[in-house]
Amino acid sequence: MEGLNIVMKEACAKGIFTGTRIPNSNLTLSHLFYADDALFVGEWIEENINNLARILRCFHVSSGLKVNFNKSRVFGIGVEKQEITSLVEPLGCKPSDLPFTYLGVPVGANRWIGDSTLKTSFPEAYKLERYKHCKISDRLQNGDLIWDWKSAPRTLESVSETALLVSRISDFQTVQGNDKWVCTLASDGVFHVGRLRKKIDQWNLPTVETTLKWIHEIPLKVTCFMWRAKLERIPTACALLKRGIQITSPICSYCENAEEDTTHVLFRCSMAVRVWEWVLSWCNLPNIHFESVEEMLAFTTQWGSCEMKRRVLISICYGTTWFLWKARCDWVFKKLRTSPAKVVDSIKSTVFLWMKYRRKHCTFQWIDWCINPFI
Repeated sequence: MEGLNIVMKEACAKGIFTGTRIPNSNLTLSHLFYADDALFVGEWIEENINNLARILRCFHVSSGLKVNFNKSRVFGIGVEKQEITSLVEPLGCKPSDLPFTYLGVPVGANRWIGDSTLKTSFPEAYKLERYKHCKISDRLQNGDLIWDWKSAPRTLESVSETALLVSRISDFQTVQGNDKWVCTLASDGVFHVGRLRKKIDQWNLPTVETTLKWIHEIPLKVTCFMWRAKLERIPTACALLKRGIQITSPICSYCENAEEDTTHVLFRCSMAVRVWEWVLSWCNLPNIHFESVEEMLAFTTQWGSCEMKRRVLISICYGTTWFLWKARCDWVFKKLRTSPAKVVDSIKSTVFLWMKYRRKHCTFQWIDWCINPFI
């Protein structure tokens, strides 16, 4: 989208496309981009529409990115729908009416009374209006409604809607000047991102996200595996079934007691339970039991007061999940059944090598490490 942004700026600078000048400022608005959503704004002239179609075709040829015209719409402000229909053919879009929603924000919705448009609130009265695109100022003068209807209200619905509309605007007072946006977060009515950020922080919204630590001592592939496990993205039997991949059975092939998902493989399988018992006892944490990746991450990131020891515990826990997954894959693909004791030995030796050769000024000794990693 950055390429299209540059193209539109260049087109406006050379007069190929004419944007809309914002009142009371020197700014001209021609386009708004967010992710893969685009909104083009310009003067309603045939040359503008044809040039925009040419710009989009050139952008498609040069970048390979194509606009989905089936989902695109063209809106004309103060223009009859027949004229919109006749001019949108070069773009290949469908004509539509205001209001519409862009990124969840209503655009063109005249909500000066209530929470919906007058067209929605008073549909029968709207049908009687001769000029559908009239402004409120055309119908409201000195506090009185000046009607321009095809015929007087006769049905019960139109009469009742007219009475309700009159009652709603009885206390409404117009002010001189142009319409403007007012931010209620500040007394001066001016929007600032910092004020919005402060307001959000004051809500103290609870967070359920746990932090995944990216530590230098841990190989990147192991941390990436933990990240995928946290997101339930490792290819367990249940995950493969959800992706539409046919497998023999979703039951864990190691213990054959439950369906094989991320939590089962890494924490609830008989192999995982025994390995975690031995590893946590080795770390002098015999009464700790993890039931999920989130629970393990929450505990390790908050454990203890020494940052260096906390990094060691995180490395050990990441290494444990890594070797549990490796043991599972060895059984599934190679039919090699690794014992829990051998898995624990691999965890101790491998994590020791991580600490020894990936940490600066490491003072760990193998004999002490085998007794307790925090000595």
